[in-house]
Amino acid sequence: MVLLFVLIFSSSVLAITGSIGNAKMILTVEPGDSIERSILVKNVNNVSVNVSVSVSGDLEKEINILDKFFVLEPGDEKKAWFNVKLSKEGVYNSRINVKFVPSSVNGSGVGLASNVIIKVGDYSSSDSESDGEDSEDIENSGIISLTGQAIADKFENINWVQFIAGLMTIMLIVVFIWLIVIYYKGQNKRAKRIESLSEDSDNKGVNNLNKKRAGTR
Repeated sequence: MVLLFVLIFSSSVLAITGSIGNAKMILTVEPGDSIERSILVKNVNNVSVNVSVSVSGDLEKEINILDKFFVLEPGDEKKAWFNVKLSKEGVYNSRINVKFVPSSVNGSGVGLASNVIIKVGDYSSSDSESDGEDSEDIENSGIISLTGQAIADKFENINWVQFIAGLMTIMLIVVFIWLIVIYYKGQNKRAKRIESLSEDSDNKGVNNLNKKRAGTR
């Protein structure tokens, strides 16, 4: 019963990790220049994931995401490209949001964001941060509850021969351990019974000897 509960519970949740390779970028451009950059998106999971890319912040309407939706197989990675053209001077702070959802699940997933700061015009002396990109990978993990249909789809992909063989192996191990415990309990009871009979026999022998001695007197 406990084993069945563990199997059902493990099949109803899925751990997923999101990973991107550009945590932050700072860019300085002249008014009217067009910028084209990318966010490196990685699938470090053992299942395929649906990836969606969106924008928030100052340039939510100005930044054009070229790769809004795509699928990554386990171990794959892809550059999600975006471009923007700004004519008004200023410092703009936006976020490129990347959401990871397992292909077998609809709905919630895990998300990451790359911070994009764009300086339009001569703002090099107004901020201590220098231009460039942070190439360090960042990750975020989460546990996703599967819907009934997703659980059913997951069970459809199980190799039932291997599953049943593994289940039978576990059951045989449990039965074997149970038999060993019963065997040793029986051995202990038998040893105690023999010891008790031996003590009774010794006591009877002593009593008989005492009676014989008393009779000879």
